[in-house]
Amino acid sequence: MALGMWATGALAEDDTLSWLLQTHATTAPTTRPSTAPASARSPLAKPAAAAILLGKITLSDGEELSGQISTTAGKPLRVWVEAKNEYVDLALGEIKEIRAAVVWERDEPEWHFIASGSDVKEYTGKTYPARETTYTLVTRDGREISGSVVAPIYVRTPGGERLLVLHKRDKGPIGQTLAGLVFVARIDLEP
Repeated sequence: MALGMWATGALAEDDTLSWLLQTHATTAPTTRPSTAPASARSPLAKPAAAAILLGKITLSDGEELSGQISTTAGKPLRVWVEAKNEYVDLALGEIKEIRAAVVWERDEPEWHFIASGSDVKEYTGKTYPARETTYTLVTRDGREISGSVVAPIYVRTPGGERLLVLHKRDKGPIGQTLAGLVFVARIDLEP
């Protein structure tokens, strides 16, 4: 009875469950790609390949990386716009340029609690670098959206592939300097 209610949609709709109930089981896997329309394919299938654009990434230490740039497949860059109190999603293909702006950066003192369960902390005399960054994304139609972004950026150069991250807040290991805490300063994307 309950299974029939799920299949007929009498209970809350669940795309995955509906697909499983409507799919016929097979005993052997196929080696041919599906010819079914996208709407009939499994919601469990991997998303489409990531958009790859040519461009140049400039790091805060002056290093430049030119090559194929992408981000997580099927995911837009999500910008938190504090002034509007909302998120703005932009596909990588919509973006022409990304510029970083440092909100603050400083050497933070390291501390720890003096004992487990204690609320008293003591400083160790060591520091680590910390930074908060915002980004301005310029779209191909000229709009500028500024705010916080946290997203992976992949760049494939002739020397190999590198993973970089657009951070809202970043911190380095104990003893590192602020100059050593390198960040993505700019990304220029070709059309």
